[in-house]
Amino acid sequence: MSWDQNMHWWTELTYAYLAEKLDPLQFQQLIPVYSDEFPTTIADFPVENVAENAMAFLETEINLRSMMSKNGYPFGSNAWAVNGSKTESGQPILAGDPHMGLSIPGFWYEVYYNIPGHSLAGTTIPGAPFIVLGQNRKIAWSMTNIMADDTDFFVEILDPVNPQTYVADSLGNAALHLSLNERKEIIKVKGANDKLHIVRSTHNGPIISDIHPSAGLIEDKVVTLSWMGHRVSHELMALYRMNRAENMEQFRNAVEMFHSPGMNFIYADADNNIAIFTGASLPVRDFNPLTFRKGWDPQYQWYGTIPFDELPHVINPESGYVAHANNKLHPDSYPHYIATFWEPPSRILRIEDLLESSDNLSVEFMQSMQFDVFSEHANNINDLILPILRGDPNPDRFRIVLSYLENWDHRYYPTSTAASIFDLFFMKFAESVLKDDLGEEAYLTLITLEHLPVMILTRMLEEDSSFFNIITTPELETRSHMVRESMAMAINELTERFGPEPAEWRWENLHSLTLKPPLLGEASEAPDAPAVFRIIVTNLFNKGPFAARGHGMTINKGQYSWHRPFEMDLGASIRRIIDFSSPERTLSVLPTGQSGNPFSANYGDQTNLWLEGRYRFIYQDSTFFQQTSYETMTLLPANDQTH
Repeated sequence: MSWDQNMHWWTELTYAYLAEKLDPLQFQQLIPVYSDEFPTTIADFPVENVAENAMAFLETEINLRSMMSKNGYPFGSNAWAVNGSKTESGQPILAGDPHMGLSIPGFWYEVYYNIPGHSLAGTTIPGAPFIVLGQNRKIAWSMTNIMADDTDFFVEILDPVNPQTYVADSLGNAALHLSLNERKEIIKVKGANDKLHIVRSTHNGPIISDIHPSAGLIEDKVVTLSWMGHRVSHELMALYRMNRAENMEQFRNAVEMFHSPGMNFIYADADNNIAIFTGASLPVRDFNPLTFRKGWDPQYQWYGTIPFDELPHVINPESGYVAHANNKLHPDSYPHYIATFWEPPSRILRIEDLLESSDNLSVEFMQSMQFDVFSEHANNINDLILPILRGDPNPDRFRIVLSYLENWDHRYYPTSTAASIFDLFFMKFAESVLKDDLGEEAYLTLITLEHLPVMILTRMLEEDSSFFNIITTPELETRSHMVRESMAMAINELTERFGPEPAEWRWENLHSLTLKPPLLGEASEAPDAPAVFRIIVTNLFNKGPFAARGHGMTINKGQYSWHRPFEMDLGASIRRIIDFSSPERTLSVLPTGQSGNPFSANYGDQTNLWLEGRYRFIYQDSTFFQQTSYETMTLLPANDQTH
């Protein structure tokens, strides 16, 4: 889970590659701006094409995730808590919906357990001993990814005389050489000989360029990966103590033990406390965090970690609520570096607008929030492009498109035609603006993480950019020209796919969700897959396709990969709402069901509820048994070995 949630390195590797290819002014325009301060220093040591050669490591990771049906990048999530001053009942409410890749069976397993003196409900990873997102009658919590940068790439110099050693320190009178560490792994291969794989490492971490022998030695250098997740930590003990906590202090102390992946814990309790605690082990470092680091220079090493009490946190704010949607955690005055690539502010702006709209919030209001499909991102960009489209020399060219966009409420309903027009336009615009300068490989890597082109293009539209040109026809290219031509391309594609009638361009015809099993789903789509196998997987294991509402920039996340538009592959992996005015029951719904057995009645039995924004109750008392029929299984200690 920690590695799945660790995606910042994708961006870091891409930006190191771009730093090698672009001039500094171009490179600076590609760094998303969240404040007045952001990294601008380009790598200041002459290492040619290091990142270009290391890009094969990223390719391997993407292929592996595709095989495992982890196509959506897995960081995301919404969570908020309000205290009694903001609610109808006068009691706190907590809501959370972690965003993960959607497949069947799902990631989470709902559970309630009761032992003498202790009970807890929530959700866990199937087979794991502790509840990850949970609540009892006294406390409740959810999680969001903090988008932390806990990974760095180091360039290491091997000794040309003895390549089994490397330069650990070049600053002294004589360079300090250390021996490479080696770990041997035997990989069993069905129907073939075992494979011996040797993992080499320096004091900074494993050599990842060895994975691709053609890109392994870069002259006399190799690339290592340093990741906080490789260090000893105690997440299971942290979860155990969260499960046993009965007040905020106990919960806070448990979070202090949680190091990887870096997460925010959104908290509420029956004593009317609300809080956000950051659980993460993050390195303290100097120099540009976005480019490769000098493995031979001790000044580039990590030195210590950010103390827990200095990590971002908020307790009982005057606003009466706390919320996080993977947005920037801290003001510019914060003394430590945590990350550069936060999620765009579209979701958190909407969440705060809704939470501030009333001091009489209810559980029903929280349900509507988790199902909300308004996009601040679309609202902002639409305001920027409408004047440009209206100013086209041909007044009839965008007449129909303008009628839809001008009257759009910026909600991604299945019936919305404007949503389809806008999304296809934005993708065409990104390709027109960026691909020409970055090159196809860098562009395709950049759009693997949707939040990057969203942040980059928003800034360029607001401020203009030198990227608004095409090398072959620079005299024709301006921001206005590229907006109009991108919209024309979008209209042409919609017409080719659905015909000339805009009513057929509805979001539900473009944006769909199919729940597929890992491995089987990927294998059945291979060109050489047997027809019978494909039919079995499609009709027995898969669920869908379903028309899916929402978007990557809406609270109700309906994200798709830009490499496979518009197949939704990431969204709310569970929705939970805990109301302390009735702590004996919790609202919860999964996108699939509890069972991974396609012959079970609980295989995908919650999907329709999830698609429609409905919930089920998880009870923490005998109410459930009074309202429904049930079966029990009692496990008794064996009296002898014959039982």
